[in-house]
Amino acid sequence: MPRDRSRRAPEIMILFLVKFLTKEAYVQDLLDGKIHAKRLSWFKQMEDEDASGRLDRHEGAIAWHQPDRISSLVINGWNLTPDLAGPVEMHWNWLNYLNIYCTYAGCLTKDELKHMPEEIPIGTRSQLAFPGSCFSLGQYAVVINNVSEFIRRIGKAVTANDYRMRCAGVNYYNPDIYHGHHFDVEAAFWKQDRYSYQREYRFVIDTRTVGDDPLILNIGDIRDITLAFRTSELNNKFLGV
Repeated sequence: MPRDRSRRAPEIMILFLVKFLTKEAYVQDLLDGKIHAKRLSWFKQMEDEDASGRLDRHEGAIAWHQPDRISSLVINGWNLTPDLAGPVEMHWNWLNYLNIYCTYAGCLTKDELKHMPEEIPIGTRSQLAFPGSCFSLGQYAVVINNVSEFIRRIGKAVTANDYRMRCAGVNYYNPDIYHGHHFDVEAAFWKQDRYSYQREYRFVIDTRTVGDDPLILNIGDIRDITLAFRTSELNNKFLGV
């Protein structure tokens, strides 16, 4: 039997975050400190209506089980085990109400950074280069170059509003092989490996409310910790590669 090859995020150091945006007005909103976080249910719309890679109907799956590893599946008295033709996917409805803020993480492992000179060499900067597939996420990009301060400001606003938050890198799994489960909010940090080019670091916010409306969290002006570019300029003007 093939081994599970899920890609759990390694021990890393995040050098910068990037938010890809589709309109210049959204850039100004972000620079003003407006964090626009959609409900997880929004991302689960039909993928064939979206060519940008933002939508994923498998978002928030708490279980992904391969049919050849399920000994028995009985629902309402019916034994469905012999009829399984693909993986069994399970979801909890309450996860749909979480608000998700997605960013791209430019990062290196701590081992790679251990002997790094003060200025990152061109070879390493090339390793950080943005894949062309990211350009479909939006023609504008805001680079957050002080990650810890950005996280602190979001955390402060979350606490002030009596919300709860968890932020972390997304783990990627091969849906043809992976067999496992993720409970509670951890499920929001797992995605299929066809999205791995997005190198996502996400903020998951629980407002303790239900509905489909997005959250707009105001963290104050962030122009002091950001740079704005056209997405097509990132590799050249930001990374110098």
